[in-house]
Amino acid sequence: MGLITHIVSFTYASNVSSSEKHYIASSFLALKERCVLPKDFYAGSQGGSDEARGAAAGGEEGEDGGRYIVECSGGCNNSPEGFSRGFEHTFVLTFRNKRERAYYLDQDPAHQAFKQMLGGKLADDGKGLIAVWVFDFEAGVFE
Repeated sequence: MGLITHIVSFTYASNVSSSEKHYIASSFLALKERCVLPKDFYAGSQGGSDEARGAAAGGEEGEDGGRYIVECSGGCNNSPEGFSRGFEHTFVLTFRNKRERAYYLDQDPAHQAFKQMLGGKLADDGKGLIAVWVFDFEAGVFE
């Protein structure tokens, strides 16, 4: 199983100031340090398969109670091509495996708090669609 790349792009609501955007971006980047696995995340999985243990390429997995986001970067759109569709900030995170990504998405308290803080700060099309774009992939997998 290969590394999982998680890409997130935001379009902010028109009333969000530059300083608020900066705060949101720094808060997102801080998740690399703030997100940690529960102390018993991999407990009891030592005898299981690589899939069950969530082993990544090279057989590595995060440590119980340790940080698990391998890489985290982001920035403002600066493409001259004109295809940004209004997205202002994009962030790229790398996880060792799908299990750790699933924990991040659904359970990690730091990520859940970030999502709560983000409420109302993203553009809304008036029909309930919030201007966020997410794309995940496993390195080298094309089917």
